[in-house]
Amino acid sequence: MKKALLALKIAVSIILVVLLTRQVSFAEVGTHLLQVRMLPALAALVLFGVSLALMGWRWHVVAGGRIGLAACLRFTWIAQLYGMILPGALSADVAKGVVMTTQRESNCAATLSASIVLDRVAGLGSMLVFGLLSCLGRPGLLPLSPEMLVGLAVLGTVGLMVLPWILRRVLPRFAIAPGTWWWVLVLSVLVHAVNTAFYSVALMAVGGHESWWQMGIYTCLLNFALILPVSIAGIGLREQVALMLFQASGNAAVQVAFAWLVLMLNVVHALVGLALQWRPARGRALGATEGNA
Repeated sequence: MKKALLALKIAVSIILVVLLTRQVSFAEVGTHLLQVRMLPALAALVLFGVSLALMGWRWHVVAGGRIGLAACLRFTWIAQLYGMILPGALSADVAKGVVMTTQRESNCAATLSASIVLDRVAGLGSMLVFGLLSCLGRPGLLPLSPEMLVGLAVLGTVGLMVLPWILRRVLPRFAIAPGTWWWVLVLSVLVHAVNTAFYSVALMAVGGHESWWQMGIYTCLLNFALILPVSIAGIGLREQVALMLFQASGNAAVQVAFAWLVLMLNVVHALVGLALQWRPARGRALGATEGNA
């Protein structure tokens, strides 16, 4: 069953890429990538690293400090690796929890699972609010009036802020101190702001430009799309979301080049995650060999 689902998701990514060939010339996309501006590209790479570091810090705060900051940072990068391999961002969350348990990085399974769930809730909830407010910069994108968008954003914000009291009554296992939770929400807002800056700078690197609000909408749409287990590493999804949202700009090759540059930057950080996972495993293997000798 799992192999069939994986094959289906690979097929979806392939179909989406094939559809791209009817919308844009890959040769033109390659030209834009060869002419990429290195300074903005390197800045985007750093911004992505800052975003991952903030997410690691947020996870540490959600866990109430019971999972060390170094471990949270390390496994946030490792989750980036699994996010590139496994279908869907939620699969990466499950994978990092399993790896942490296997490597005994957390002594309390309940704390680990609760922290991962709450971290994801904080990220998705604040991203939804962020996306609703971003839509104010593009009237007509959603069939909702500006007043309705603001009302929904306010309602979502209030819901997120009172969540600790709801959890305390309904799901005590996930109870979290209000002050801690509010700090988590602040970090979530910072994560989304940095992510928006990351995508904006990456687009600049290939010669494109969109407003901050447009990039905020793109950030939210893409992240929600990547949660769905319908592709591998978001291949095909990134390009289609960019083409759909930025079609008014008229240069499809730039939009696809932007999506491919984002994919490359994701791969760089995934390789960092691979190194972080491989190094301790290798160290334990060498230690065992020396002990046997």
